[in-house]
Amino acid sequence: MDTPKEKKELCIRCGALCCRLGGAVATRNEVEAIIDAGYEDYFKQVSPDVFITHWGREGVCPYLQDDTCSIYEVRPLRCRAFPVHQDSDGEIYLSLCPLASSLDDTEIASYSRLLRSTPSGFLQAAASVLETKARILQRRISRYPRRSIALNYKK
Repeated sequence: MDTPKEKKELCIRCGALCCRLGGAVATRNEVEAIIDAGYEDYFKQVSPDVFITHWGREGVCPYLQDDTCSIYEVRPLRCRAFPVHQDSDGEIYLSLCPLASSLDDTEIASYSRLLRSTPSGFLQAAASVLETKARILQRRISRYPRRSIALNYKK
């Protein structure tokens, strides 16, 4: 397993694709942790417990600085889990970006479980806001092939 520093370097070499997918989606607790750590609040509340960062220029997360995440230590689950990600219908996928090869089965299963525990209301609220950007998001995420991991990591 790679160290966090090595994983971060992989992300920088990739150009931080995941940070160019429209920004971060977070819970109230995650946003509070970011603010408590001293970072600026770029989130917009879209439902009682769903917050999404402003898209910024060309869908780049406002916390992306020089191809690295400025809130790396307190980034939301959906950012930490990438390249394991979840569609609005709840399906879990692994994007085969350079970082994917550094994840072991235990990490993939752990992120899958965490994402799968997301309440459907959270997914629906985020999806309703991002619906207008769906084509852009799909085009960007399709840069890397992906595979469903739902069957492999149910527990």
